[in-house]
Amino acid sequence: GNGGMSFEWYQFHFSFWCLLKAPLILGFDMYTKMSPEILDLITNTELIAISQDKLGVQVRRYAFLLAFESLMCSFIGRSD
Repeated sequence: GNGGMSFEWYQFHFSFWCLLKAPLILGFDMYTKMSPEILDLITNTELIAISQDKLGVQVRRYAFLLAFESLMCSFIGRSD
């Protein structure tokens, strides 16, 4: 990213972006500002598979658990 977040927040942000099935757009200079950890994150094949799932169904909130916790679910298409 453009900086300012912890790696854990980058993990959350990228993972949630994949769950939303939104286009994955990187907004930083990949040649000078990308750490090996960020490269591993954005090339994670499991996260990319969720993002590029055939069904394209976004995650939905199904229940509020606690003050800042929710249960989120989505349908995932099978790839054979």
